[in-house]
Amino acid sequence: MSEPGSQRSLRHCGRLCGRLWGRHWLWGWLGVLVVLLSGPVLTRRGFVLRGDMVFVPRQPWKPGWYGGDGGIPRAVPSDALVSLATRVLPGDLLQAVILLAIPLVAGSGVLLMTRTWHPAAALAATTIYVWNPYVDERWGIGHWALLCGYAALPWVLLTATKAARRESLGWWAFIPALALAAGTSPTGGLMAGILAVSALAVGGGWRLGLVGVGVSLLANLPWLAPSVLAVPGTPADPFGVEAFAARADTPWGLLASLATFGGIWKESVVSPVRDDAVLSLAALALTAIGLIGAGWAVRARRPESPLLIPAAIAGLPLLLGAWVLSTSWGAAPARWLVVTIPGGGVLRDTQKWVAPFCLLVALGLGAAVEWLVPRLQPRKLVWSAYAVAVLPMLLLPTLAWGRLGEWRPTPFPAEWGRVAGQLDRVGNPDDRLVVLPFTVYRRYSWNGEVAMLDPAPRFFPGQVITDDELGISQVRSVAGESPLAARIREVRADPEALASVLQEQRVRWVLEQKGTPGEGHLPDGVGIVVHEGPELRLIELPMAAPGPGPRSWARGLLAIDAVILAGVAVAGAGCLARLFRRRRSVP
Repeated sequence: MSEPGSQRSLRHCGRLCGRLWGRHWLWGWLGVLVVLLSGPVLTRRGFVLRGDMVFVPRQPWKPGWYGGDGGIPRAVPSDALVSLATRVLPGDLLQAVILLAIPLVAGSGVLLMTRTWHPAAALAATTIYVWNPYVDERWGIGHWALLCGYAALPWVLLTATKAARRESLGWWAFIPALALAAGTSPTGGLMAGILAVSALAVGGGWRLGLVGVGVSLLANLPWLAPSVLAVPGTPADPFGVEAFAARADTPWGLLASLATFGGIWKESVVSPVRDDAVLSLAALALTAIGLIGAGWAVRARRPESPLLIPAAIAGLPLLLGAWVLSTSWGAAPARWLVVTIPGGGVLRDTQKWVAPFCLLVALGLGAAVEWLVPRLQPRKLVWSAYAVAVLPMLLLPTLAWGRLGEWRPTPFPAEWGRVAGQLDRVGNPDDRLVVLPFTVYRRYSWNGEVAMLDPAPRFFPGQVITDDELGISQVRSVAGESPLAARIREVRADPEALASVLQEQRVRWVLEQKGTPGEGHLPDGVGIVVHEGPELRLIELPMAAPGPGPRSWARGLLAIDAVILAGVAVAGAGCLARLFRRRRSVP
């Protein structure tokens, strides 16, 4: 006897609701991870100012944001994008959106790649990609722009794979995903380019791989062009290779530390649990399971193979390269690359190149759970497969809630805004402003004495000059590239000589930040004090001509950025239009 149509419909609806609930539950889990990671920015307004993570209420537009000042383009074009964004959104809200979006974008990319996998497998892959030592240590050092590129990698891999298969949304979605990585940090752009070329070549052959090379170069052009055109006053310091080389942060050595997504050069940001032999060994076991799972899926020609093969082609060599360049016998070629090749300084911080390997292990761990689930079903133990997803959190509990409350949103003192407004009214865009004491990092009482990059270059208009020498220890420093900063650094301990050099170098403004440690103060009576407050003193030096404006080729760089941004906007609009048409066509 046949089943009545109404019962059959109800049964089909029940199965569909079950499948939808499974997917929705996974997205809910991702939302929980986002809140657990970045929750402090939801509690109150303010800025999370730590390490290199500096946001300001409204970032003024400067030629340096797109490489037009001739300097080393370390934050090109991310600073330009932030400067434009703060014209429509307050800086603290923009920072909160970014800090919440990074784990959300990273996790959603992995969820979409694993949408046909068992929920336990998708959950495991997503959790370990969002919650791991790489994310933890980069949060600790404040590298939000690099983590934006990290978050874009799953999308780059997914869309490049679709483009290689000539799917309808492939190229339209691939270009914005690649631009997200390249538009936030040079390293993110290079890693995404390597991953994209691998996916296109694997899925479409070497000709399509060459197309990927061209598209990747175009996406990275906003920082590549000024890197070639920049003429630093002094060559890059070879000591930077040693200073920023990866370090072992587990008892199992450097390679094991990198393979478990850690090994950053700055020891003070490393979680103390990384030194625990048992926890770090368990993390190493997770990596091994992920690699075994990836190998099994590729060998068995599973549907995941088109994703895993390019992830392995990009991730494994970059892991080995990070390890080799961090060893004593790999330091010599690393020094040659950094000192000789324009833009070679991007290779100094070797641990950051582990990001594609993180994606490989995450997908491989999901593949391992895919293998495990059918073997647990006869014993009704499928629920235990979900425990794999919780392991990354148990192995790194210190990442929770903004690194256990390290993120404390704090407003800037109102005095900073008054001084910035005063400079906007009476200053010129090409004025030079020197910040004293002359140092690169600050500790403010209003920010809990946390070490942070000086926010003055992003807060105040004009060409703001701070020290670019980075102290690694009490006896060693990595020299900067600016000859003006080097000249000021030489005389900062002598107030009279400092005043003479500042006037000689056409510096119009001196901003003294009170209560911050460091050398560099003007003698009494030099210049006109135009602002005196509890935190800041602004001095105008006499007879200071405007500083040099943008380089002659700066407009060309700006035009390149504008054309690329327009192309990304067109591609994004095309992707949305095609997606909308496809959804409307579904009955």
